[in-house]
Amino acid sequence: MGALIFIAVICLLSGLCIWLLMRLRQLRAHYTELSQRLEAQNQNLGISAPELKPLVGQRDATLITIELLNPLQLAAKQSWYAEQFGSVTPSLIRQKVYEQIRSNCLSSMTQQGVDAEVKIVHLK
Repeated sequence: MGALIFIAVICLLSGLCIWLLMRLRQLRAHYTELSQRLEAQNQNLGISAPELKPLVGQRDATLITIELLNPLQLAAKQSWYAEQFGSVTPSLIRQKVYEQIRSNCLSSMTQQGVDAEVKIVHLK
């Protein structure tokens, strides 16, 4: 009798795992669709120098901007966790990727003797 209960519990848990994996795939597909829509909308938007002035202060400045086009894919390559849960917590994954890229850029520039200020700027 105990073996039957054990088998029933295993079947129930297996079914739950399968359902969760299917739901994860649905969420991932939905996220991909939404991110493609957002990317298409953002391609038509630009930012002008007067809008950036408050970000750099009163000094005259020339900026080099870097836009990460695939932060979730970068995270998925580096971490199993990010690959599995990127569609559930994309904003947290993106934040961590941007922080890591910022850190990498700053250390690389410092090694080359470049005195630079590397910021993460969120344009809304």
